[in-house]
Amino acid sequence: MTDKGPSNRSHLPALHALAEVGASLGKRAGVRGFYIGQKMTDGEYGAGCSVVCIVDKKLPKSKLSRSERIPKRLSFEELGHKRQIQTDVLQNHRTISEQGLFNPGDPIRGVSREDNTVRATVGAFGVHTDFGPVFVTAGHFTQILDRRRTIRIADRRSASRELINVRIRSVVRANGIDYALLAPTGGASNASFRNVPIVSSYQPILRSDVGQRLFVLARGQQVPTICRGLNMTYRVPRTGEVLENLIVTDPVTVRGDSGGALVDEHFRLWGLVIGVASFRSGGRVKRASIYMPAFKFLSMESMVLGGP
Repeated sequence: MTDKGPSNRSHLPALHALAEVGASLGKRAGVRGFYIGQKMTDGEYGAGCSVVCIVDKKLPKSKLSRSERIPKRLSFEELGHKRQIQTDVLQNHRTISEQGLFNPGDPIRGVSREDNTVRATVGAFGVHTDFGPVFVTAGHFTQILDRRRTIRIADRRSASRELINVRIRSVVRANGIDYALLAPTGGASNASFRNVPIVSSYQPILRSDVGQRLFVLARGQQVPTICRGLNMTYRVPRTGEVLENLIVTDPVTVRGDSGGALVDEHFRLWGLVIGVASFRSGGRVKRASIYMPAFKFLSMESMVLGGP
């Protein structure tokens, strides 16, 4: 189930701006990406929304032609009215890198009894039409695994820290879509999944979604964070792959959190952790955690969040 929120709250105006000017911004020399988010000054976030442009290097206006400059404000039309929205320009510091739980937040560990390394994190649990009960996590961690082998998930609620065996059923990685479905093997009972709190998803499209207090379920904790940007488009330097519709928050994730759930106070699933990025603003480096929105995998898989 996807909840788009109350209808009386206004949609994010920057969505309209991005629809009209996003393609042209992305074609400008040196532009790495853009998203809808809070304007940053000297590494600190301010109030209000802007179209944030990520560039390879910030240059003085004297070294840019008129066509290469990012305007201070963008014009767009909304419901027949002309509107404007401010812009912000951040210098790319490091490319987006990958962060490489049974219950959301529980760790996915190695492929052998001796390997206790946390490889990724369970983001959600659901029932799939074809695969039955499945755990959802990030897809990129499966690159190092043999899909025929068993993976282990540690149940943090079990006094014995029981390890549940799972097999990879589906992996999708393309254009910012990054998820894997893991199906339990052997004697995993339905009772094991009854306390999974995530039963619905949310697609952030409202002005008030930027700045919203959120939580990442990882490392057995609810790690607080704040939404700083939406609908991020980013072109990966090495591969040229274009990542789309990403969510940006304060930097609260670490290696091994990949696949962890980003939720609001109602435990609605916003997205899954896929990596980190960093930008320069006023000489300061600002890191951010990056997420794939939940609607991407839910629109591709025939499944229902939560247990039966």
